[in-house]
Amino acid sequence: MTRARFGTIVLGALLVAWLGSSVRAGVLVDARAQGTKRVVVMSITVPKKGVPPVTLTTREGEMVTLSIEGVGKIGFEPAFHGNSESPVTVTVYDIATSPRQKLGEAEVPVAGKAVQTKTSPSFGIQITKVTQPK
Repeated sequence: MTRARFGTIVLGALLVAWLGSSVRAGVLVDARAQGTKRVVVMSITVPKKGVPPVTLTTREGEMVTLSIEGVGKIGFEPAFHGNSESPVTVTVYDIATSPRQKLGEAEVPVAGKAVQTKTSPSFGIQITKVTQPK
């Protein structure tokens, strides 16, 4: 298990313990070329009163998921246009359906203000950091 993967698992476990049953984090990982993908740290504001923004970390082109009580299981997948680091296109999916359903996407600047998605439900997405692969 890589250190980054272990950190993601620990972060997810801490979020689950901290938020109880209202929000749970997970990662869907594509094992191909992990070492060459940039790492994206996102802050997600969920459509549930009293729940603080959730920080999620994933690699470009890989989905990270949230299970939100009363909302469902939602996936967030960041992508870049070429070598540019900003903006990041974040695609939002309902992954509780089979096949998963694309709800929409948002263009989010790096280290800028949160962008509200035009999805139903709506999420606030802020890209707090992008790091190059090591």
